[in-house]
Amino acid sequence: MRKIAAHFVELPEGDILRQAVVEIEGSTVVRWYAFTEEQPMTEWLGGTIVVTPERLAVHDGKVITE
Repeated sequence: MRKIAAHFVELPEGDILRQAVVEIEGSTVVRWYAFTEEQPMTEWLGGTIVVTPERLAVHDGKVITE
């Protein structure tokens, strides 16, 4: 599993989380949550991660994989 944090995470239904983490297995987002405290093994990406309806995480036009 790969954990990635970003300034913003845009969810499939259009909601936007600020300072949030997405967890990815393979190429599928399995979970997202607010970044409330430092998490071990979490990568930080600036900007926005978009979670598509297919549960893919997209950053700067590229799909993020595990």
